Amino acid sequence: MINKAETAAKFLRISPVAIAATLCLSLLNACATQPGVGATETALRRLYGEPALVIRLDSGARWFYTSGPLGVTTYAVDMNKDGIAERAQNVLTHTMLEKIGAGITAEAVLASIGPPYRQVRFNNLGATAWDYRYRDTWGYAVEFSVMVGDKYGVTSTVSRRIDAIRNEH
Repeated sequence: MINKAETAAKFLRISPVAIAATLCLSLLNACATQPGVGATETALRRLYGEPALVIRLDSGARWFYTSGPLGVTTYAVDMNKDGIAERAQNVLTHTMLEKIGAGITAEAVLASIGPPYRQVRFNNLGATAWDYRYRDTWGYAVEFSVMVGDKYGVTSTVSRRIDAIRNEH
């Protein structure tokens, strides 16, 4: 006869390697989390450094933290007038980027999705391409370019996948 308690004990036995791996992944995940709601300006600066861009708003300010030139996230942290974070979200998402289109001002682009990782000037077009990287819904790295004209703001956008193999983590 099979002892149910013994079977359960065998099933629940976890190797030390599995425990260590789980702990390491948990710690890495904690390091990669977004800036927290309720944090003070001082706490955010201590944890994440200076923001890449600060946009002044009537309600306070929006701070942008980018994950660097090869990164695929930019967090917008809305600070109230007392210097407390009220909202934090990754703004480099398909949902946010599909709102960027012809006729939007350069200032509105910056206020929505933050600074680009790269700018490429096209003198013959009188415009500059602002490039952003993000992960699409299926996990592929995508480069999203916003063409910002000298006179009329955004003239067009284009996106393309930049990796053929989906990132599995």
